[in-house]
Amino acid sequence: MKTTQIVHQTLHYAGENLYRSDSSGIYYALFKRDGKQIRRSLKTTDKELARRKLAELRRQVNRITGDDAGLLPFAEYNKGKQKRKLIGGLAKRWLDVSAATLKPRSCQRRETAINQLAPFFRGVTVHNIRRREMENWVKAHHDSDRSARDFNITRDTLRMILDYAVDHGLLLDNPA
Repeated sequence: MKTTQIVHQTLHYAGENLYRSDSSGIYYALFKRDGKQIRRSLKTTDKELARRKLAELRRQVNRITGDDAGLLPFAEYNKGKQKRKLIGGLAKRWLDVSAATLKPRSCQRRETAINQLAPFFRGVTVHNIRRREMENWVKAHHDSDRSARDFNITRDTLRMILDYAVDHGLLLDNPA
């Protein structure tokens, strides 16, 4: 019988890409896609339900278009000496699509929020956005003198951008 040890937890083989925890009895999905290992709790102790959840997770993972997400930065700015301007990346794609439904002032406010978020995602491609970046941003915002309203608008902007990435198959789930 196959066993896999993951962070102080022993998982036993229960079927193709399906493992069961010794201590809790919860089933886990464990498989690879494009060379990246995907490991998720299926949050159930029922084997048949775990198989259905595994099939659903595999469908979600197969929707991901890894090529685009591996190269696409969160935000990209011009490199000239003139005023800093958003010229590309996931945030720019989202803003271009959303601008059609926003008033001009709302669009400017969302772009300001993107400018506040950009330093926390500098050098990070969409594929590599994780909860750690979210935590760093929340901590830095908490330590600054910015208002709660500013935090909420920026957080909502980040959620909308990452929801856009999920909808377009760039991310499996929204880490925000």
